[in-house]
Amino acid sequence: MPFKALVLAMGILAAILGYFGYDRMVKTQIVQYPATDTWQLLQAASRDGALGVATLGGAFGLDAEALNAQIAAALRANFSDPWLRFETDPAKPHNGFRLVFLPDAADGRQPDFAQACAGTRHRQAPDSENFNLFAVLCGPNGVAGAAQGWLKRPADAQDPALARLFVQIGNSAMRGKT
Repeated sequence: MPFKALVLAMGILAAILGYFGYDRMVKTQIVQYPATDTWQLLQAASRDGALGVATLGGAFGLDAEALNAQIAAALRANFSDPWLRFETDPAKPHNGFRLVFLPDAADGRQPDFAQACAGTRHRQAPDSENFNLFAVLCGPNGVAGAAQGWLKRPADAQDPALARLFVQIGNSAMRGKT
């Protein structure tokens, strides 16, 4: 009998941990497959400067500039490729590629990526339950790749799950895969 009770208790514990852990997971999907190998393009372009990073819209009480700084810091901390540098200042030269983040897209709907590359803000409509994020890799010839991700809405911008979302979505948009 004690063995069955132990197995039952372990099963209940696993179910509880799985339920609560699922809410903290980052969910991603590629929303537009790039026509070319974007990672190879970025490697070649990196000789000409850093990858621009821009955020169109704010979230968690942060304006777009503050949220952009937080996203760029997360990217810098998590990419070890020595050739890959991230620049948030649009006045500084970059390599012709920009990674544009679109937080809280209305109803999680896919924004117009070409407009995002042109710098046009999308319609924001924060969902009370989930935080939606799109990342668009804009190249010299327009949209080179894009990805979407979401997670259960964190209480604030300091939640580590949010930094993981920024990195995972940026990586997916740059590489063209999840």
